[in-house]
Amino acid sequence: MNRHEEGFSLIEVAVAVSLFGIIIIGMSVLFQSAFRTTGEARTRQLGKAVAQEMLEELRSLPYYESRRVTTAPVDVLDRYFPDTQATDHTTPTGATGRYDSTADVWTFTSRQTVTKPDSPAFTVSVAAQFVLANSDGTLRPLAPIAGYSSTTVDVDRPASDTLKIVATVAYTERGTNRSVVLDTLVTRVKQQAPKLEASGSILGVSTSGVLFRDGDVGGVSAEIIAEFGVASTNFREVTDSSSQASATPVRITERRTDNSNNVQAVMPTGGGSTATVPNSTTGNIQTQTSFLAGGSMSSVNFPSATIASWCTTEDDDCQSSSAARVSTNHIQLPEGKTSLTARTLQVNARDQLEAASHRVLTTTSVTGDVEQRSTTNESRVTSTVTIGNLKVWGSTAFVANPRYEGTVIIDQLQLTVLSIAGSSSSANSVVWRIDNLRVWDPNKLNADGTIGGYGTSYTFGFDSSCGQWISNPAGCGPPMENPNPVVIPAAYSGVSGGQAATSLSIVTGATVQERTSDPGQGIGSANTSQKSVITITTREDVTGAAALEPSITTLGSATATVSYVKHVH
Repeated sequence: MNRHEEGFSLIEVAVAVSLFGIIIIGMSVLFQSAFRTTGEARTRQLGKAVAQEMLEELRSLPYYESRRVTTAPVDVLDRYFPDTQATDHTTPTGATGRYDSTADVWTFTSRQTVTKPDSPAFTVSVAAQFVLANSDGTLRPLAPIAGYSSTTVDVDRPASDTLKIVATVAYTERGTNRSVVLDTLVTRVKQQAPKLEASGSILGVSTSGVLFRDGDVGGVSAEIIAEFGVASTNFREVTDSSSQASATPVRITERRTDNSNNVQAVMPTGGGSTATVPNSTTGNIQTQTSFLAGGSMSSVNFPSATIASWCTTEDDDCQSSSAARVSTNHIQLPEGKTSLTARTLQVNARDQLEAASHRVLTTTSVTGDVEQRSTTNESRVTSTVTIGNLKVWGSTAFVANPRYEGTVIIDQLQLTVLSIAGSSSSANSVVWRIDNLRVWDPNKLNADGTIGGYGTSYTFGFDSSCGQWISNPAGCGPPMENPNPVVIPAAYSGVSGGQAATSLSIVTGATVQERTSDPGQGIGSANTSQKSVITITTREDVTGAAALEPSITTLGSATATVSYVKHVH
């Protein structure tokens, strides 16, 4: 061999072969790891698909069909929340399930095995629980109703209209336990037309536009809005029934005039009551009574000035009570009722640099209630409100006169609206009465030679059974040509924007009565409302007229609405 020829020595070949072997072994381990990772990802994806398929099946089912409608296991509850048995038993899906009554859990869990080609066996667990959304968006689990069973009439109703479902797919791969978890919310959508809807509401006194200077240097200008006697009920029957009722005796809001933001929290913070009964069984009822202690709302930037006060006299009763109930055959009466009482109520105004606030409105009492009752062939709603000894003060200029007790005084206002609707007829009724409305006349010449006093005392009202406005609320009597007989004294007349205007106005509100009935179809409806018995407006910007503290006060508003479709109970 020519010594100039080059080649590989045996040692070099051996080293090369060793290196190649090391590389091949490393690549083999890498390939095995890659194959294992790919396989695990495929299995996990299959598990996720199984969980997704389960959720899609749940979403495709009706949420709830009453046992009175069908005995087949067609809805989500029949199949995935059948009962409250605490022992393992077979569910309508063929799975094994049991109920866990642990406090704050109340979950029914079912398990079954699902197989897929070239994959380990999947154990699918479906955990279902009734939930209710909190105000902050979180979910609160609810216990099923007492004796719950999806196969038994009248105890098959859900505890809420939302079910939380958690699907867990568990499997074992290469000796390691793994799982995939998906969850969803299944919500009941009530698409059926209601067979019965009934609602009512009242608003005793509402005052707005009252100006209050909350502090001088560094203070803000605010508008005071006050509501006394707010209540409502609502009853609805589709396949099931639901009932709600609520009441608030007093609500005071202080709102900035420049940006409408609240200067402070709405007050008072208590005294309201609510009751609600959805999807309940026969006789299920919820009641709540709330008492409101006497108190007041003070200025933020001028604490010695009072914005409003309530229940400030000893033994005054400020409270509300609400009750809601439903029954299959409408034997629980009333099905919804709410009532309230508020006494010694006062709203004040304050001007710039004024040492203290001054009265704008006072009333000794506001009481009212709204009630809904039904039989198997009709429903009725009655809404009533009574206001006692109301005074719109309106002006500090008249206070020096010993006869002055307010610009407008009403001894009592009473209002009742009623709606009835059923399978064969419907009816409305509106009755209201104002006793002894008097208006202060600063220019009145009295017999003793003094100036200032009250003129005519007006008592008038409306009774729909008379079919007319009446001047004598004790009977139908002759009709009134003017539904509002109150004459405004000349002292309040002036000019605004080049037009004749008054700084005091008293206007009667609209009365609405609508009803339909079709006995052949078994349907009826009635809508009754009094938009306000009267509205009293005071102004300080009318040239030539007695200036009054600005305010808009509406007295006596109520509604009652019923819609009925004949059906079998």
